[in-house]
Amino acid sequence: MAIPQGENFELLRGRSLDQLRFGRHALTLQFDEMVWITVESDLRVRDAGGEETVVQDSRLVATPLLSSLVNRVADVRVDDPRSLSIVFDGGLTVRFIDGHDRYEAFQVGHGERLIIV
Repeated sequence: MAIPQGENFELLRGRSLDQLRFGRHALTLQFDEMVWITVESDLRVRDAGGEETVVQDSRLVATPLLSSLVNRVADVRVDDPRSLSIVFDGGLTVRFIDGHDRYEAFQVGHGERLIIV
């Protein structure tokens, strides 16, 4: 799947990261205002000024993600039709990548709205 054409995910901008849920095969980032992202694939994480690290197991990025709790999303961008990046005001960048043609990689939700990639 790909990111729907014209989708900019602006609903994430300014949202505060309130909760993280780590599961066996999924990671959920819960933001204020009922906005969330569930990741079921690889993700990439980059500290401010650092190199991007690819992880298959979300537990490996627990420390930087936990340090971003209560931080707000300063920037959000669609990098290409299969990649979404969010930048927290603390400088951490998290990139969600759709690397599978047959499976869902991540979902973004807001109330009743659901975007599946």
